[in-house]
Amino acid sequence: MSPEPYGKKALLAALRLTGKKLDWPGPVEIVIAGGAAGMFLGIWAADRVTEDCDIVNINPPTQPRRALLQAGREAAEELDLDPDWLNDDFMTFGTLDTLPDGWQTRCVNVGTFGKLKVTSLGRQDLLAMKLHAGREQDILDIRAQLESLTRDDIAFMRAYLDSLKGPWRKHIKPAQLARAFALLAEIEKEVSP
Repeated sequence: MSPEPYGKKALLAALRLTGKKLDWPGPVEIVIAGGAAGMFLGIWAADRVTEDCDIVNINPPTQPRRALLQAGREAAEELDLDPDWLNDDFMTFGTLDTLPDGWQTRCVNVGTFGKLKVTSLGRQDLLAMKLHAGREQDILDIRAQLESLTRDDIAFMRAYLDSLKGPWRKHIKPAQLARAFALLAEIEKEVSP
């Protein structure tokens, strides 16, 4: 059974409570991606919902992971959310090599909630990763951006897809990459010069 989808307001409340419950001696910073990140940046429509909040980076690395996820589960219990609404599946399933080069320089602040600082991947990074993922919701999210996509966005997405051909990218599936290039070609025809 799929978790209940959450809107921006519910996720902000969950992050606030997670930060409050975080049992760690110092500040912890996370970088998020996916639907939640786009919601917080205002990229997706106001009524957009998501099932989770995907962590792609934790700083300091590894040490506060358990405390952070425990605080997220405690917040989930109190707010009646799915226990895995806050997850680091992206980090644990070997997909970090799909992050766009230089993503750290384009992160955008979402907010600070107690000891928890939350930042998001930047807009172009989110769009490029959704293009590569190519799931139904990802395609809908990209198509919803057609009016605001620029030639620079298209160039960024093309450079990102080209970078995924590198031999150091261990988790790239050729068929998925080919579908992403085909989708980009379709989108490029729809974006005004």
